[in-house]
Amino acid sequence: MPPRFPPKSAKKKGKAKEPVLETYDDFFDEAVLQEEKGERWKVSDGPKAGRFLARALELYDQCLRLRPNDFDTTYNVARIHFLLTQLPPTPPTEQLIAGLQRAIESHKAALTLSPENIDALFNTAQVSIELVETVTEADDGRGGQVVPVLEEAIQLLQRCYQVQEQELRNTAAEEATEPTANGDDMDTDIPIALSAGEELNEEDDEGETERATVKYATTPSTLLDTCLAMLHAYTVYLSIIASAPPSASSTADAATTVQNITTSANEDLILRKAALLAQQSEREPELALARANLLSTAAAASVAHGLATLTDWQAALSHYERTNPKDAEALCDRADALIAYARATSPFGAPAEAQQQAWTVYTQAAGLLGAAVKLATFTQPTPLEVWITRAEVDLARARLDTEVSRRNRGVLFQNARVFYKNAGRGDLGDAIVEV
Repeated sequence: MPPRFPPKSAKKKGKAKEPVLETYDDFFDEAVLQEEKGERWKVSDGPKAGRFLARALELYDQCLRLRPNDFDTTYNVARIHFLLTQLPPTPPTEQLIAGLQRAIESHKAALTLSPENIDALFNTAQVSIELVETVTEADDGRGGQVVPVLEEAIQLLQRCYQVQEQELRNTAAEEATEPTANGDDMDTDIPIALSAGEELNEEDDEGETERATVKYATTPSTLLDTCLAMLHAYTVYLSIIASAPPSASSTADAATTVQNITTSANEDLILRKAALLAQQSEREPELALARANLLSTAAAASVAHGLATLTDWQAALSHYERTNPKDAEALCDRADALIAYARATSPFGAPAEAQQQAWTVYTQAAGLLGAAVKLATFTQPTPLEVWITRAEVDLARARLDTEVSRRNRGVLFQNARVFYKNAGRGDLGDAIVEV
C-alpha cells in the first residue's frame, strides 16, 4: 500500500506568466505548480519529472526561509523526497536506499511539527516499510539491521490508528448531538463547501494569506487502510525471520516473535477490528489477501526454524482461496507464496516425490502469473516484474529432476528467454545455461 498524501491547493487559472516571487505565498504556489508538473511526467519521463520536483524543492526551501516551522511546506518537502525515489528508471539499490532514508528524515521533521497528524504518521511508517523491503530484497545480510526501523513503523501505525479511532468517535458523537433541520436551531452562517483538495484562504491584518487546508474526515475505509498497512508491516517482519539462518538462539526468538505477531495481528487486529471495517467499506477481498499473506509468511518462518511442518505451511496457503481471483495483486501474491513453498519442498537432492510435488506447485504458480499479466492494468507488482517471475518459475521447473521436467526442459528454457525479453531483460535470457 503506497503512502497517502494530503491534497494540494487548487491550480491558478489564466495564461502562464513569468512569476515574480516575493512572499511566502508566491513561493508556495509556484512550488505546488512545479510539483504538479513533476507528477504529470513521473510515469512517462522520469528525468523530466525529476527536474520539476527539484525546482519545487528549491522553492519550498525559500518558503522555509520565510516560515522555518511551517508544517505544510515541511510535509511537501518530505512528499517530494519520496516521489523522487519512485521515478523511472529505478536507481541502483544503494542510491534508492539513500533516497528513502532522506525521505524518512523529512517525514520525521514534519511529524515533529505535528505529532498527531494522521497523514504524517501514516506516510512516515509507509516510507520506513519501503526502506526495510528495499534493504531485505537486496539479500546482502542487512535484513536484521533494519528491524528497529520496522518496529518503529509499526508503532507509528498503531498511533495513527489510535488517533483515527478517536477522531471517528468524536465525529459520531458530534453527529449524534447535531440539531435537527427544523429551521429553528440551524446556524444561519453555513460555511461554503469546498471541493476535495481545495484551500480556504483568508488575509490577515498584514495582508498575508493564511491557509487552512480542508481535512478529509476519518472513515471506516481510511481506518482499514491503517489496519492493512500494519498487517503488511507484520508480514514483512515475518519474512525477515523466515530468511534468517536458523540457530538455537534465533529459533527461540523466532518462536516468540511469530507467536506474538500472529496473535496480535490475526486475533486482535483482523478479527476484532479490521473484519468489521472491511465489511463496512465493502473491502473484504483486500483484508482476505492481507490475512493470507500474513499467515502464509508466518508458516514459512515457522518451517524455516523447525517450528512447523510443510503440511502446516500447505494448510496456511489455503487462505488464498478466499482472495479475489480477478485481482492482479492477489494472483501475484498467491503465486509468490506458492513459489516459496515449492522451493522449500525441493532442496538440492530432494527425493523424487518431493520434486514432483514442487513441479505441481510451480505449475500452479505459473498459471496464476499468466492470469495476472492478462489483466488490463495493474501497477503493484509491475507487469515487468511478473514477466521476470514467470521466467524464474520456468527455470525452476526445468531444473527439477522429474520425468515431466526432463520431457519439457527445452520448451521451459525457451519460455524463460521469452519472458525475460518481455521484461526488457534479454541479457538474463542470453545467460541461461541449459542442463
